[in-house]
Amino acid sequence: MSGLAALATPARADAPRVTIALVPIYGTDPFYTTMNRGARAAAQAVGATLLYQGPTEPSPVQQVQALNAVMARKPDVLLVAPADRTLMVAPLRKVALDLGVPVICVDTYIGATPATYQTGGGEADFPLCYIASDDAAGGALAARGLANAIEGAGQVYVSATWPTVATLGRREEGFRAEMARSFPNVTVLPTQYTGMDPAKAAIQLHAMLQQAPNLAGVFCVNPGAAVGTFNALKEAGRSGMVKLAVIDATEQMVGALKSGQVDLIVSQHPAEMGWLGTMLGYGVATGQSIPTRIDTGFTLMDRKNIDDPGMKRFIYAR
Repeated sequence: MSGLAALATPARADAPRVTIALVPIYGTDPFYTTMNRGARAAAQAVGATLLYQGPTEPSPVQQVQALNAVMARKPDVLLVAPADRTLMVAPLRKVALDLGVPVICVDTYIGATPATYQTGGGEADFPLCYIASDDAAGGALAARGLANAIEGAGQVYVSATWPTVATLGRREEGFRAEMARSFPNVTVLPTQYTGMDPAKAAIQLHAMLQQAPNLAGVFCVNPGAAVGTFNALKEAGRSGMVKLAVIDATEQMVGALKSGQVDLIVSQHPAEMGWLGTMLGYGVATGQSIPTRIDTGFTLMDRKNIDDPGMKRFIYAR
């Protein structure tokens, strides 16, 4: 037996007890609570202890506080979704190099690219593995879905949260690249940053409607950018007319899809990220080698397939 199948084998009674910590960007976000459930299922399967410690709001400062608190409990392995690709390098480097605790990145990453991990390619190469969806591919998938929804022509823009979260930037890059490559009659307007503030997203939507009265669509890189956007479309009487694509299948976004406020959702697989991260962390702690990259993929949801039984497992929940 080898690979993940071997890692999933229940631990022997005399096996060493392994403690794995999971530190997300935002402790109560449905994406990360779903990840936590997957991680707990894996921990139970191998007899490991899982510690989950998340910030009460998404910020590098709060994440460092959560990181310090969980490291005081002396875990054997750290799973982390870094809140900032640059600011979290030093705190995580301390964990890996000073404390000697292996670091695995889930969902987000540090440094310019996770392709440098374990290559000796700079100060952020120390994580052992990066487990996540390919965010550029997710952005491209959203582009194709949105372009089809607006019949391949019109003006659209990207509603993002912060420019410093690596994965969100990759979604935008993938979206823009796919539109430029495959849909020459779609114009992508300047990106608007909301900071996960629905009121700011709403103000930006109204401003974009002034700038582009015939606005055809909006790509929201996550639900934090979407709520204010679809509320503002409703206020402006443009719900259903301006098409909306979102990454992340929270229950709120799924409800908005069913009601017609959102037109398509690109769902990641956070439970798989948590499960795989815990399994690989257990493998590291018990002396096994692991890959440096695992792509967990995406699932596209729309009103045609959202009620299919197989879609339920891709919906995030608290």
